Amino acid sequence: MHVENTQRYKTRFIQIIEYINQNLDTSMSLEHLAGIAHFSKFHFQRQFSAVMGVSAHQYIQRLRLERSAYELAFRQDDICNIAFRGHFQSQEAFSRAFKKYMGQTPLRFRKLTPWQAWHFKQQTQIEYNLRITSVSHSFNNQQVTIIDFPATPIARLTHQGQPALVMKTVSSFIQWRKAQGNLSPKVSDTFNVLYHDPQSVPASEYRFDVACSVFSPVAENESGVENATLPHCRCATLRLTGSNEDMAQAISFLYGQWLPQSGEECSEHPLFVKRLAMYPDVAMNQQIFEIYLPVR
Repeated sequence: MHVENTQRYKTRFIQIIEYINQNLDTSMSLEHLAGIAHFSKFHFQRQFSAVMGVSAHQYIQRLRLERSAYELAFRQDDICNIAFRGHFQSQEAFSRAFKKYMGQTPLRFRKLTPWQAWHFKQQTQIEYNLRITSVSHSFNNQQVTIIDFPATPIARLTHQGQPALVMKTVSSFIQWRKAQGNLSPKVSDTFNVLYHDPQSVPASEYRFDVACSVFSPVAENESGVENATLPHCRCATLRLTGSNEDMAQAISFLYGQWLPQSGEECSEHPLFVKRLAMYPDVAMNQQIFEIYLPVR
């Protein structure tokens, strides 16, 4: 009974966390958030702090500042527009809050993104989310299908080394991709090739490729982007909507539960992911992934 009650309590908080993630552009009062899961408005603030480790206001502001960081690092929008999207009344107020959160002004962050420090800051936010959302996704074998994945020419940029610096490589790839003019995510698929679990190999051996499908070979370039092919192969595929942590949970399900029960064997090709909707274009928990596990 205690377990069931705890689960129901967490489920109500999951509703609130999902609502916050999907509505960062709107104003959210404590009374409104409490009403979403039928909590008393008089006790909600303390309940939220007890479960999440921070107040609701702090949690919302951190999500908005984190989104702003992505927009500064990966988008070219004016800082003033980013400030107003983050619900700050002025660029000055945004700069003060951002510097307090990131240790740098928005302008300096854009010019000299501290990739490693930012990575560890993101881990803190993930820990807050995992207090409650680690139970939000469950998977079953019926969600997995076997397909023949066609050989797909790609342009890829390889990251080799510290997992904390992956986003620096991603940023370089995004800049190169934008410069091509004909490879936007609207017309070209985005892929990540996951060679290693970052928890299972020394940092120096970790490899991760960021890639996009191409219509013709790309020219040699200073960015280090090279031609490659995702091979034709049988794949177990699982599609989901969620966060990067949900994607990691889905990958663990494929390896830990689906694979032993399926009778399939992994092939020599690495697992890869197609990203169909990406943060910050959509809410963090509304990203869409297709995971492909090559099998034989």
